[in-house]
Formats: sequence, C-alpha cells, structure tokens
Amino acid sequence: MKTFIYVFLCVLVVNLISCDKKTACTDFKTGTFLISKDSLFENAATLIKTKTSQQQISSKGDTLFANVKWLNDCSYTLTFDKNKMHLTPFHININTRGGILVEFGIPHGDIMPYISVIKGETKTETFNGYLKKIK
Repeated sequence: MKTFIYVFLCVLVVNLISCDKKTACTDFKTGTFLISKDSLFENAATLIKTKTSQQQISSKGDTLFANVKWLNDCSYTLTFDKNKMHLTPFHININTRGGILVEFGIPHGDIMPYISVIKGETKTETFNGYLKKIK
C-alpha cells in the first residue's frame, strides 16, 4: 500500500509540473510591456502592442509609432507610422530598407529576450533587448 501511495504521489507531481504554463512567442504579440537593453528594466520604456501596431513611450515621455507585420509567431518587422508621427530622415531611411526586423528568443516567464536588426546603407546593426509583459 505504501508503494502504491508513493507511485501515485510521484505521478501526481510529474503531471502538475508538466502542466505548468509555458510561455511562448504568441504570449508577447499583444499587450503592454516594459522594454529595456538589460533585464533590470531601470528607466525602461513602455511598449503597447496590438496585432498590427506598436507604440513605444520612452522614460522621458517621447513616443514612437510603428506598424507591425508578423512574419511568423516569433518575428516581425516594424515600420514607422507616418500618419501618427513626423518621420525624420532616419525613420524614412529605415522604412525604405524594409523596416526593423525583430526576432524573439526563448522566453523566461514574463520576460522575452529579442534581437532587432536595422539594415543601413553600408552596414547592418543588431541590438539586443528584453520585453517584460506587464498587462
């Protein structure tokens, strides 16, 4: 009888662990996030995402508006929205080169690492950062 109870408890624990909610890229497609260059999120910007748009508000209150085009569940391109903000030559240059490519990494709870790639005239720049889902 003790063996049966022990086996039953082991099976129950394994089932509870395997049913633990795992986060995925799709959990970061919409919502409100903190965005930071590191996982400490000090002076982090706020990011508000819908399926087709993104609004980024810096810690100083500056706002950028972008259109989102999903390539798959874990990557998308951003182009600056000329209908919602004045585009500088830098923004126009990024838009004409296809926008900013954003690729998600492997999530850890409510934190998603990402890489963003900007193609320039003579070189490509890569930036690493983190999203933390808050809503």
